[in-house]
Amino acid sequence: MRSVHKDFDHPPAALQLQAVKDAIAALLATDDRSVIQSDLYRGRMELPDGSVKFEVVEALMGLYNDKCAYCETKEFDPQIEHYRPKNKVTGARKHPGYFWLAFEWSNLVSTCFDCNKIGKGKGNRFPLLGGEANRLSTPPLSQNGSGLDVNELRPDHPQLSKERPYLLHPEFDIPEICFAFDNEGLMSGIDAEGRGKETIKICNLNRKNLKYRRQKALEFFVIPIRNAMQAFDAGGFDNNQLLLFLKFTFQRFEDWGQPKEEYSLFGKFAFENFSSLVLTLLPKGYRAVIEEAFRRFQLGQL
Repeated sequence: MRSVHKDFDHPPAALQLQAVKDAIAALLATDDRSVIQSDLYRGRMELPDGSVKFEVVEALMGLYNDKCAYCETKEFDPQIEHYRPKNKVTGARKHPGYFWLAFEWSNLVSTCFDCNKIGKGKGNRFPLLGGEANRLSTPPLSQNGSGLDVNELRPDHPQLSKERPYLLHPEFDIPEICFAFDNEGLMSGIDAEGRGKETIKICNLNRKNLKYRRQKALEFFVIPIRNAMQAFDAGGFDNNQLLLFLKFTFQRFEDWGQPKEEYSLFGKFAFENFSSLVLTLLPKGYRAVIEEAFRRFQLGQL
């Protein structure tokens, strides 16, 4: 999970259509959940040539670099996930769900199936640090009661911010300070409030296939470094060639931490904790040379 900047004041045009306004009015007047149609919150639009595009999906994919908002796996056919569940909340039997946020731009993120699925992923789970007493269960209405109070729909505005959810929101929180990793791809929460730890549980971010893919992503850099050292020992590289190869590999390693890359938070963490995560995966006889080369790279001297 990485921080994402979204312009909350300028949602996609599809979320401002009359059909969406009518659906919200129907929800407030009759609580008819059948009007919460995926075509509406996914932003289905028919183009002049007869083709169809989903404007909200495309906007979110652009913001999240074609990745799941929670696990950072590349996902080119994402689900549109409601950060606050739209129909019901697991563990809060009497709660109606945050139906009034079904079409709210700040409540929509793009996710993979595994992070969002019911039972083994987020599904309808949305636990609060402050407990159920702080959960908002009725929509914020405008002063004349004719519609929603648009000033109280965002997570950082007074009513919703009082809830204090465990689940980190990549558009409002700073997830980079809440997680750590080991060199086997295991993710852990490190913030004092325990939000990182609970986010991992809620979205199942240590599921076997995900942990395996993170580990393999790290090995993509570790194995070439080890092979280069073996080639150097065998006379396949001279010293200058070795250092040039290491410089190239370190640069690619650093680039892995860029938000557009898959599992970039792990990449950023591994690069910043090179000695404890990467060196320990290399034969002891190579570590001193690699550590010194990495130090020189960070200083711009390699």
